Amino acid sequence: VDTAGDGRDVVFLLDISRSMLATDAVPSRLESAKSAIRDCVSQLKGDRVALVAFSGSASILCPLTSDLGFFHDKLNEAHPDFIPTGEVRVAGTRIGDAILKTAEKLFTAERKGYQDLILMTDGEDQQSAPEGTVERLGNLGVYLIAIGLGDSARGSRIPAPPGSETPFVRHEGKEVWSRLQSQGLESLAKASRQGVYLESGTRVLPLGRIYPTLVKHLGRGDPEKSQRFRRGQETFPFFLAIALICLAPPLRRLTRPASVGIALAVFLSAGAATETRAADRPEQLFREGLSQLQAKNHATAVGTFLEAAALFPDSERRGIALYNSGLSCFRQAASDEELDPQSAREYFGQAVESFRACLAINPDFSDAAFNLELALAREARMSALIAEKDQPPTDKEKKDAPKEPGDDKQDSEKGDPSDADADREGKKSDEPPGGTPQPTNSADGPDAIDLESQDLPPPTLDPEELFRQESEQSGLRQKQRANQSKPVEKDW
Repeated sequence: VDTAGDGRDVVFLLDISRSMLATDAVPSRLESAKSAIRDCVSQLKGDRVALVAFSGSASILCPLTSDLGFFHDKLNEAHPDFIPTGEVRVAGTRIGDAILKTAEKLFTAERKGYQDLILMTDGEDQQSAPEGTVERLGNLGVYLIAIGLGDSARGSRIPAPPGSETPFVRHEGKEVWSRLQSQGLESLAKASRQGVYLESGTRVLPLGRIYPTLVKHLGRGDPEKSQRFRRGQETFPFFLAIALICLAPPLRRLTRPASVGIALAVFLSAGAATETRAADRPEQLFREGLSQLQAKNHATAVGTFLEAAALFPDSERRGIALYNSGLSCFRQAASDEELDPQSAREYFGQAVESFRACLAINPDFSDAAFNLELALAREARMSALIAEKDQPPTDKEKKDAPKEPGDDKQDSEKGDPSDADADREGKKSDEPPGGTPQPTNSADGPDAIDLESQDLPPPTLDPEELFRQESEQSGLRQKQRANQSKPVEKDW
């Protein structure tokens, strides 16, 4: 089928370096970028699309085409662990080299003014000077849209390659944390003659609505210079179905028109069944997550809910899955607080990311907002506890620490602060750690949201009460550290 190419040429330049697997954007920076690309492509009409994946080197996974099925297949393959046949992957991230290769291979002077480059990256670059490459784009009349993904303040750890001894990338014995480098991307967009920088952060950017608005004033192409390109149609299923019907013994006595009709019916019904199974996949994952959460397999439920969130086509159910993922992280963190504070802090951090992603979809979700504040407070508490354990006082400092008169009496009256906390917890034995609400219909089940019922009881712990308790604990810790310090007599 010949189609007139009177639209725009849209090239997606996708960063697939390992830092794009960081989970500060849920489920990861890379999957958030892919979701934004799919959203954008679904809104295009009469445009051609291309996909270039890059890290230390760039690979053209899909040249300019109107075959969206082929484009989506290649988009699904884009991953740090995937190397196209004949390509040599270089470690690192070189944005400038990727832009140059894209300009040389996919953009032409004949299409000047009707070409767009959408760069999706976390901004980390190994001194490839990308600002110096945008002049080439300007000469070709390319409109640059730079999109930054990831948390620019807190960042996230980078998952290690398969087969590694540690779950996260390490350098010189320390875990590597990756953050969004927004300043470099802003400079890149400003250096371009036609460019704009958008910060997606930890949210999924609604690129399907944003992109048409950005290029609306640029036009749809020159009909006199419009190219004509061939769009393929796959017809082999038709002939395959006819062959299968002819080989079936019970149908050999049928006339040819009847055989063809039955073949088409069988083929179409099989295709419909396949689509139904694909549509049911996120629902099945969601149900598995609920079962895992009910069985208190919280760590497993986290991944199941995240996978379901990535597959749900609508934002409402995606937000519910993200909420349940955050709740699973919170439950796992609460169970690890006593035995593994480091693990508890990490799961509280993941809960924060999931609740934030949920609120990005539904800002009015009050329970997610409450649990976000609760997870932030518990994460800070675990961080303070770990920092305090990392610098324990010596026995000599404990022995020489001065005591004020009446301290012993006050200590005996007050008792251990942890005992007071234990008393409070004992009075609320039906509440989980941190005051996360329990469902009213089951004494054992977690407070996850089902797709059919979203009504939740109100939170059982007021945020102001939580912050008051944290303030008291902080004051006690400061007093303990002050008592452990040894006075020094001035000799000057």
